[in-house]
This record gives sequence, structure tokens and C-alpha cells, in this order.
Amino acid sequence: MTWTIEPRSKYVILSHQQAALSVFVNIIAGLSIPSEGWVKPEGKISPPGGFLRYSKGGTPPELIKLLAPLYRFDAEQVIDFVAATVQYDRLLRTPTGQLPIALRRELNLALTFAIPCDHYFFVGMPTGGRSQFRKLCQQALARRSEEAAVVVGAGSDRVARSLGPDAKAAILYRGNFTLYQRLDDALAVFERLEPESAIPNEALEDENYEDDVDLVI
Repeated sequence: MTWTIEPRSKYVILSHQQAALSVFVNIIAGLSIPSEGWVKPEGKISPPGGFLRYSKGGTPPELIKLLAPLYRFDAEQVIDFVAATVQYDRLLRTPTGQLPIALRRELNLALTFAIPCDHYFFVGMPTGGRSQFRKLCQQALARRSEEAAVVVGAGSDRVARSLGPDAKAAILYRGNFTLYQRLDDALAVFERLEPESAIPNEALEDENYEDDVDLVI
């Protein structure tokens, strides 16, 4: 299979297996290595799971300034965006590990949309949190999808439709990856599939279990 993720495109990858979906999205984002085939990343990639994975326990501004030379963005603009989006008085002064879980999730999403990339990868809903924050995320997602490729791994109709009706789609099922030009067509097939059983933990510990992938992004 050869798959090219086109610039400014939107894709939904459907799977009953959240864990398998996470591994597969990590592979196509270039964070894990497929057992066969290759992935050729081009441009800046927003990692699945967000930028908090790179936090060393400091404050959000410290993390942002660490990432700035790698992604070549204006750190102060990103700090201002994050502060305005999350709207928590002590956000910029609190070490990331000491923030409540709900605020860490919001911070992670805000960082994702604040840092300009060519490809954005999500597993699950690409928005969330408090009502006002969710609205701001939806607006940011709409802006980013106009200038970058967005890929969302989804296990439900609600998450799949978060990118809108014009998204393309694929189904990851029992080791097969099938592409569809229309999201509605993929959802119609996906709804008829028998849910897969859970993948054993020992399989998930091996990053190379995924099927053959040739991918250009």
C-alpha cells in the first residue's frame, strides 16, 4: 500500500481498536518504525499526543521556548495564544506537572493549535475541555485545516465527523488499511463491521507489529 497525505487535506482513520489506532498514527507521523515499508515525512509535524510529551517539568513558557528553535516560531506569540485560549490565571507560572489533569489536556491542545505545522495528527476528538475552550479549539482547527493536513484517528461517528463532511477516510481493520474518498462511505462500511477483540499487551509493546506501510506526508 502506498498512501500520500496531500497538503491541506483532511483524513479520518477509523478503527475499533484505540491502542492499535494510536500505534498506527504514531507510525504515519514518523514517531515509530513500521516492520516493513517506509514513511517519508516532509515539513513540520505536530506529534500525536501533543507537545507536553517533551516537557521536562517546567512551566508552559519554558516548554514553548524549548520548542521554538525546533519548530521556528515566535515563542511570545505562542505564549499569548495559549494564555488567551486556556484562560487560567496561574497557567504560565505553574509547572506543567502540577496543573490539574483537565488543564493539562487543554494546555496540550492549545499548544498543538498554537504551533504552526504542516501536518497535525490526533487520536480521538481534536477538541475538548470547557465550553469556551472547545469553541476556540474548533475555530483554531478550522484555520489550521485550511493551510495544513489534518489526520484524526476515530472509533466513533461523532469523532469522525469532527473534521467535517468533506474529509477523506480510511478503515484500519484486522491488519488491512482501506482508503475511501468520502467519509460517509467509510462510515457506512465501518458501522457494519464486527468490532475487533482487544490486542494482547505483549503485541502493543512491540512498536513494529503494524502492517506494511509505504507513506509520503
